[in-house]
This record gives sequence, C-alpha cells and structure tokens, in this order.
Amino acid sequence: MDEVYDLVVIGAGPAGEVAAELAAAFGRRALVVERAKPGGVVTTTGGAPTKALREAAVDLTGYRQEEVYGVRTAVPLNEVLPILRARVERVRDVLQEAVGHRCDTSTAIYTHVSGDFMNTALRKALAPALGRPAEDGRG
Repeated sequence: MDEVYDLVVIGAGPAGEVAAELAAAFGRRALVVERAKPGGVVTTTGGAPTKALREAAVDLTGYRQEEVYGVRTAVPLNEVLPILRARVERVRDVLQEAVGHRCDTSTAIYTHVSGDFMNTALRKALAPALGRPAEDGRG
C-alpha cells in the first residue's frame, strides 16, 4: 500500500524542517525529501560556514590587532588556507550532523533521494497542475 502524507516538503533546510515539524505537531503526517545533506544552504555554504571562515581568517591573519582593513599577516597564506578550509568543513559537518540528528529523532519522516529521482518525482507530481500528462512526467 502506498504511504499517504498530509504534507510533503522538498528540502531539509531550515524552512522545510520547520514546516515538517509544525505539521507533525498538529498531528499531520509529514515527509521531507532531501537530495543533499540536511540543513540546506545555511549549513552547507551559507551563513554558518561563511561566518566560520570569516572569523578564522580574522584571527589567523592578525586583522584583530590592526586597524580595520589593516594589512598584517601573522601566518603566511599558504599555511592559513588549509587551516581555514578544515575549520569551515568541520563547522559544516557538525551543523549537518546536528540537523541530521534532529531529523532522525523527529516525528516527521525524512528521506534522502538522488537528484534524478527528485526531478522525475517533482515533474510527475506537478504535471497535473501544469496541465500536462503525468504518465512520463516530462516537460
């Protein structure tokens, strides 16, 4: 038998996560479909990793010790860049792990799908609303 949901959320970013949790809190069955890592842009390339990069760059280059935009490099760039990359990746991984844990313990159902499956499923689901045949889901 096919599963029936009151809400299907595309994407496990902050908005998708909140939407699913609210639906579940009101007794609705919610499904969240994600093709990448949980947390969306905020945890992958957006706010949190960007701020971690900025703060690490400020500390490692010594800008905190000089006037705004002062040029004083405490550590050579060839040494700084791998440290920055590692810090940003660690922040991203910790955030995605935290969001993944919330997804695992949520009353909403979270699932990961490949990009091709997601695109095909979305086309099929949206076909009737777009006035197109749903058999092949193309278009």
